[in-house]
Amino acid sequence: MCYPPLSQIKDGMKLPANYLRRTGYRLSTEAEWEFACRAGASTSRCYGGSSELLGHYARFVLNSNDRTWPVGQFKPNDFGLFDMHGNIWEWCHEGAIELPSSFPEVIEDREETNLKVTAGQVRMVRGGSFDRNAKHIRSASRLRLRTTDEYLIVGLRVARTLPDAKP
Repeated sequence: MCYPPLSQIKDGMKLPANYLRRTGYRLSTEAEWEFACRAGASTSRCYGGSSELLGHYARFVLNSNDRTWPVGQFKPNDFGLFDMHGNIWEWCHEGAIELPSSFPEVIEDREETNLKVTAGQVRMVRGGSFDRNAKHIRSASRLRLRTTDEYLIVGLRVARTLPDAKP
């Protein structure tokens, strides 16, 4: 499994160096999340760049009535994934880091820097939420949040490493 048995999960634990290659469910990395969100698109959103079409793909401040909604009420991206934009921010595995202004178009996994897991760690969330306007609902939107704080605008989407999958 990606993570240790429940009885061994504790503050300050260290994940195995090959956790991304182990089978099982886990939080996605930022690179995996963005790849899944973009679904092959190189534009700011999975369907293109137009904010006029956002209401067909996402819950955001103009169509949310200031609350979350059940998944799957709008169009999916080209990978068949619903609500990658808007509705709720989604936790990613990475601890918060600044990306340099000249970072590559594709974010790469930083596996070796994400092994230690501590309570209260600041981690990345992706996707935007129901309380954000269209300019914040983009494939590249990132936000840092502390894991021990409570948020009504954050949830998660699990990833699964398949046997014999290449990261």
